[in-house]
Amino acid sequence: MKPSGMRSTDSTAKSRGWRDEAERRREAAVCRQGLKNQKQVQKEEEKKTGVGSRDSPRNSNRAEIEALQALSRS
Repeated sequence: MKPSGMRSTDSTAKSRGWRDEAERRREAAVCRQGLKNQKQVQKEEEKKTGVGSRDSPRNSNRAEIEALQALSRS
């Protein structure tokens, strides 16, 4: 994933530093994207199950009870 005009055998410290900076930025962007995806997945999971993975047991029990009550009503 190097720009086309760049040689991998660049010996100057300046260009090596530039490449490291670009790579670090790319990795940071990938990490942020990964976090967004993770949050999105978590939201979708919560919609499916009605219970968030980060909920406390008390909250998940309440959601479970509400779901059971809704089922028994219908």
